[in-house]
Amino acid sequence: MARYRTATLFLLIVESVLCLTIAQNILKDGDFENSNYPSNNWHCSGNCKIAATKSDKVSGSQSVKITGRTQFWEGPSQQVPMERNTRYHLVFFVKQLNRVAGKVLQLFKVNAGFHINGANTMYPDLVNDGNVHQGRGWVKLEAYIQTPDVSFVKSTIVIQGGDAGIEYLVDNGRIEKVNEDNMWKAEANKRIDQIRKNNINFRVTVPFNTDPHDYSIQIKLNKHAFPFGSMINTDHVLEDKYARHRSLYYYMFNWATLANYYWKWSSGPWDHPEYTTNQAAINELKKRGVPVRGHNIFWGNGKYLPEEVMKLSTTELKHAVDERIRYVVGATKGYVEHWDVNNEMLHNHYFEEKTGDPYYSHHMFSYLHQLDPKVKLFLNDFSVIANGQYASAYVSQASEYRKAIYDGINNSFPFQAYVSQASEYRKANVGVYGIGVQCHFPENHPPDPTLIKKRLDQLSTSGYPVWVTELDVVVADENTRAQWYDNALRVLFSHPTVEGIILWDFYGPEHWRGKNAGLVSDQDYRVNPAGKHYIDLIYKEWSTHVIHDLKNGKIFSVRGFHGDYEVMVKYKGTPIKDIQFTLGKSDKTVDITVTDINAHPHIATTSAPNLNLNGNGQNHKIIQTGHFSLGKVTSDDSSFTCKTVWSGFAAVGDDKYAEVSCPHGYVMTGCTSESKSPSDKKDGETIENHGKTCRAWDGSGSTTPVQAAVHCCKKTGLTCNYYQSHPSPLALNARVETPCPQHMYATGCSAHNFFHDMAGAYPTTTSCIAQNHGYTKGIDSFAICCSAPNLHCITEKSRPSGLGVGDEAKLGCPSGYTMTGCHGFSEDGGLSATFIYKNECSTKNGVQKSKGMDGVTAYATCCK
Repeated sequence: MARYRTATLFLLIVESVLCLTIAQNILKDGDFENSNYPSNNWHCSGNCKIAATKSDKVSGSQSVKITGRTQFWEGPSQQVPMERNTRYHLVFFVKQLNRVAGKVLQLFKVNAGFHINGANTMYPDLVNDGNVHQGRGWVKLEAYIQTPDVSFVKSTIVIQGGDAGIEYLVDNGRIEKVNEDNMWKAEANKRIDQIRKNNINFRVTVPFNTDPHDYSIQIKLNKHAFPFGSMINTDHVLEDKYARHRSLYYYMFNWATLANYYWKWSSGPWDHPEYTTNQAAINELKKRGVPVRGHNIFWGNGKYLPEEVMKLSTTELKHAVDERIRYVVGATKGYVEHWDVNNEMLHNHYFEEKTGDPYYSHHMFSYLHQLDPKVKLFLNDFSVIANGQYASAYVSQASEYRKAIYDGINNSFPFQAYVSQASEYRKANVGVYGIGVQCHFPENHPPDPTLIKKRLDQLSTSGYPVWVTELDVVVADENTRAQWYDNALRVLFSHPTVEGIILWDFYGPEHWRGKNAGLVSDQDYRVNPAGKHYIDLIYKEWSTHVIHDLKNGKIFSVRGFHGDYEVMVKYKGTPIKDIQFTLGKSDKTVDITVTDINAHPHIATTSAPNLNLNGNGQNHKIIQTGHFSLGKVTSDDSSFTCKTVWSGFAAVGDDKYAEVSCPHGYVMTGCTSESKSPSDKKDGETIENHGKTCRAWDGSGSTTPVQAAVHCCKKTGLTCNYYQSHPSPLALNARVETPCPQHMYATGCSAHNFFHDMAGAYPTTTSCIAQNHGYTKGIDSFAICCSAPNLHCITEKSRPSGLGVGDEAKLGCPSGYTMTGCHGFSEDGGLSATFIYKNECSTKNGVQKSKGMDGVTAYATCCK
């Protein structure tokens, strides 16, 4: 079944790439089938010549030949009607016909000119390939790009072909608009469920003379199988002063890239560097169960090679390359899982140019694979997934445009070149295992899930698995940074060709791109909103924590994320059995047989770091977004009586709901809900039917139903008005207040978010405050505002619950008061239930939390 599913997903990806949606080609004469050139559509930029030729072509009857080039920027050009801030799919084929002395590889590219006004023009490269030579034949230049978010009066493109004097053919050009995928997140979540999870089928046997109602089964994912990692240096692993750094690292990541093997900066002699410290760091990481990627053995740019190497002859260089491979393998064989062998070969060609061999790097991979066939070898390059989005802010001076472009907004885009290079290495069969994509997203530019998905689909056609090797986003606002990391991580994690994700550091003060890329900030290691959200993804949304009561069946299934699990069996609340297993990429059956209800198993414990969350929004700005009335209900009963009425169970599934109303004569003073499983997969509650109905919503990823609980009271003159605020902003910990009219009390507060990204709601006696806990949807706040003759209400608050799944916070009302409403709240989200039972407010924690995080707190509105 798993094999079939994998094959199906692969075919879907290939189909999405090969069966392109029919779209309009905005190029004129893109197939170059005109009889005469230059034409009204194509002319040669500069002094070059363009002419039709039937001697060679990709398709049709001809292509065009470019000759007489005296400058590198000369080539066929056309004015193209591209639009502002719009996605396009671009394809051209080129073929190099000659070579120039002293140069092995040539850079071909499609350059654009976005003409802002008479004085300013932007000239970004839309796509390039720096590995072109005569032997490659027809080369495909392809990319998914996005035009700048500035007003331009016209746009042009030029297909530029290497150094002056290079002649080449061009054929089959297309530029097509690509629509934004507004459903990308829902589709990504579906793929995550399909490819990162499988079913765990439990069969439990207990002694016949015991009651199944006394047993609960706690299922917990202890360690992800999917690699979530970060780059780390040896000093952070080994030195005492970095103990806090290590503590966070081991909590947040399960893979490491050790970036201490750069040839130029390795300590000791250049031909026999000192790697003792590296080995000690690897040993420590492996002791912690953290596999290691090695980065890197070679980097084909003179800036990153030892000076002694730059002085070697061709023969000496070849000998030095082989000797370095032997030396590194001797130091790391059996310890390193991956190698980035020759870094960034799309951009750097020192070894190829020095040896005169365009395929020299094949030898590096082949020889390394021969000496260590178990280590996995990777290509690794940048501007493949993350670029292709051009300057989004208007800059008045052309020089500033150029600076923005060359400082990394463009930085070239060799997308199809990487697909071609990977296919070339696969055909050569030199031991490559996979493709590394760096994903350094341009500063102040959000990752684009639509384009990322399309680029990954195209990369998958190479047949290699993909690892994200150096991920980072850069923006000053920490809430925005959290959203951008979420978007990037979600679409990457959801893609079946992606096998692992490595961040290029997580600690802002030492991050290579500065503090605005970090998940952790400041010298006191504050986990900022981006880091907090990352932890929520790893330990909550993309984790599995389930408690199953045997009263609901001894044969049951849980859909869980792949990884290492611990199952604890409790009898009357006491642990009596503990088992471990690993869930791989196929469904698993787990048999649990209880024979001794008095057993005392040894249960291993792991300590989580004490997370510093100060500054993550604990002192929130509370805003009012505007509210509107939902209705009013009045009671005329002489006594003051309250009761809780439960609905039936909802159907299981996202946006399924259960609803309940108060009996005749009663007025709704509170609306809460409970998930049948102690998880936080419910979307909260809404007030419907003009204040007469409480509706509880099930959420995505839920495997159990929800119940609605309506709190109903009657008293002479009791009148309740029902209000809803407009949604909160899309920001972590955004709070929205729904105020009550003067002389009315907030007896009940409810909150709703379609992605269960919320911290809950609580009363202030005269208003309700709801808090968001995510970025994909604002939170809706509901207030039940009541008044009656001589009515007086107060708000009571409990102590926080524990941090475990199912931990509960409770409180009652003071003597003489009646509870009208019950509320649950946690800064770190994770509410699974809030309800009144026997005049006691109870709220439950639905996710496993770490030290420094908040359990759930109960708030009760008490009136007399």
